[in-house]
Amino acid sequence: MRAVAWRWHLGAIGLYLAAAYGIIAHGAGVTTQIWGAGSDVYAFIWFFAWWPYAVSHHAGLLYTALAWQPWGVHLGWTTCVPLLALIFAPVTLTLGPAAAYNLAMLAAPVVSGFASWLLCLRLTGNRWAALIGGFLFAFSGYEMAECLEELNLAYNFAPPLLVLLAVRRMNGEISRWMAIGGVIATLTAVFYLSVETFATTIVFGVGAWLLALVMLPDWRGRLLGLLGEGSVAMVGVVLCCAPFLMPMLMYRDVQIPLSWAYFHVAHLGGLVVPSPRIMLTDPRLGREWQYGFCGWLPENDAVTGLPLIAMLGLLARERGGQAAMRFAFMLLLVILLCSLGPNLWWNWRQTPIILPWRLVVGLPLLGSALPVRFLAYSSLLVAVLCALWLAGGRRRMALGAFACLMLMPAPHPVKPVPLAALFQPGRLQAVVAMPHPRVLILPGWDQDASPLWQAQNQFGFAATRGFLGMPPAKEMKFPGLVDISFGLRPAGVGGQIRQYCFATGTQFVLAPPDVQPDLLALFEGFGWPMKQVDGFAIFTVPPAAQ
Repeated sequence: MRAVAWRWHLGAIGLYLAAAYGIIAHGAGVTTQIWGAGSDVYAFIWFFAWWPYAVSHHAGLLYTALAWQPWGVHLGWTTCVPLLALIFAPVTLTLGPAAAYNLAMLAAPVVSGFASWLLCLRLTGNRWAALIGGFLFAFSGYEMAECLEELNLAYNFAPPLLVLLAVRRMNGEISRWMAIGGVIATLTAVFYLSVETFATTIVFGVGAWLLALVMLPDWRGRLLGLLGEGSVAMVGVVLCCAPFLMPMLMYRDVQIPLSWAYFHVAHLGGLVVPSPRIMLTDPRLGREWQYGFCGWLPENDAVTGLPLIAMLGLLARERGGQAAMRFAFMLLLVILLCSLGPNLWWNWRQTPIILPWRLVVGLPLLGSALPVRFLAYSSLLVAVLCALWLAGGRRRMALGAFACLMLMPAPHPVKPVPLAALFQPGRLQAVVAMPHPRVLILPGWDQDASPLWQAQNQFGFAATRGFLGMPPAKEMKFPGLVDISFGLRPAGVGGQIRQYCFATGTQFVLAPPDVQPDLLALFEGFGWPMKQVDGFAIFTVPPAAQ
C-alpha cells in the first residue's frame, strides 16, 4: 500500500508538472527566453543574482545602495524571495538568474497543487477526486495569473498545508510537537517567500478559526486546543523570522499607495466567466502585453467558472445541512466578499456601491493589502469543496475533468532575455570611463529591463532609479520618477526628473533603444551631452549640476 501511495504522489507531481510546462514554458529555452510577461520578472531576476553576489562580496544581505542610490533600499520591503534564491542558487551560478527564475516559476503551480492534493486526499479519501482538487487549485485563474510574473505570489502551498496540519491534529493523527513543528516550518518558509502571503495567511487563518468557533460548537474543545499550540508555534515562527523581521520593523520606508486597495480587487463578473480582457484567454495579449494602471491586470479576474459553480451548488444541495459544510460555504462567502475590495467593480468600472472592506482600508499594515490576492484562499476552498463532491461517485469525475479543461488557459507568453551589449561586464564602465558610475536607466516602451541589465553587468554600477518594487519614501518626493515608470507625463515632470538627477548625483542617464520618443525628447531638451553606444542614448549629467 505504501508503494501504491507513493506512485500516486509521483503521478500527481507528474501531472501538475506536465500541465505547468505546457502552459508556462511550452518548449521555450530555459536560458535564452523568459517564461512570463511584464517588467516584474526582471526584478526577480535581479534578486536571484543579488543573493549569491551579496554573499560572495560580503555585502549586507538586507540593504543595498546599488538601487535607488544614494539612499538605497531595504530589501525586506521588496519581493526579494530569499528562500527561492537559496534553493535555486546552483542554477543561478551555472545557467544564470533568468534560468533560475524560469524554473522557479515552473515549480510554483506544482508545489501549490501537490499541497492541495495532500489536503484533498486526507479529506476525501478518494485519489481521483484529490487529483482533480489539486489540479483545480494549481491551475485556478488566480494561480495562473500570478504565474505570469509575480513569483512570490505564485507559491501558495501554505494554506493547504496548514489546514492539513490542523485537521490531522484535531483528529489525533499527529502529535502536538509534530503539528507545532509543521506550522513553524510552513510559516517560516512562506515568510521567506512572500511577506504579504505570510501576513494574509495568518489573518485569514485566525478569521477561519474564529468563524469555526462560532459555527461548529461540537468542535470547540479541539479548536481551543489548537489555540495554545498555535501560540507556541507563532513564537517559534517569530524566532525563525527574526533575522529578517526585526530589521524590517525598524526600517520601513516603503508605502503602498492607498488607491491600490481600490484598484487591485476582484471583479464580480469574473466569478462566473472570464472578462474579455483577461490575459489567460485573449490570444492578442501574448504579443501585446501591457502592464500598469492603463493596461491589463489579469489577477483582477476572479475566474471560477460555471462547471465549478455547478459542483458547488450540487454539494450544497446534498450536504448543505451539515455544520461543517455551512461553515465552509460561509467562509468562502466571506473571503470572496473581502476580495471584491472597498467598492464593487463591474464591467471593468468601479461602481459607487460600498463593500465591507472599506472599513479596513486605512488601517495600519492590513489596510495596504490588495484584496484581489485573497482569491488564493477562495480558490483553495473551491477546489476542496469540489473534491468533496467528486468523491461521491465515479460518474462525477467527468464533470471534474471538464472543469479542469475549462480552467486551462492559453499558453503564457514568452520573450527573449533582453541582454544588451552595453551591459556586458566592464563594457559600460569602459564607455563612460568610470569604474563604478551612478546611472539612471529609463524604462522602455512596454517593459523595464534595468534590473536585468544591472545583474548582467555584475552590479558594476549603482542605479539611482530602481525597479524592485515601490520606490522608498525619499524617492517618492520626486513623483516624476513614478510617473515615467507607468507611462505618465504630467505637467512639470521634466523639472522633477532633472532635479532628481541632481539630488541623487546621477552621472549618466541611459535611454534604451525602445524608450518612448516623448521621454527621449524630454532629456534631449535638457541640452546635456549625448552619444549613442550599442543602441543606447547616453546623456552625461553636467558636472556643474551634480
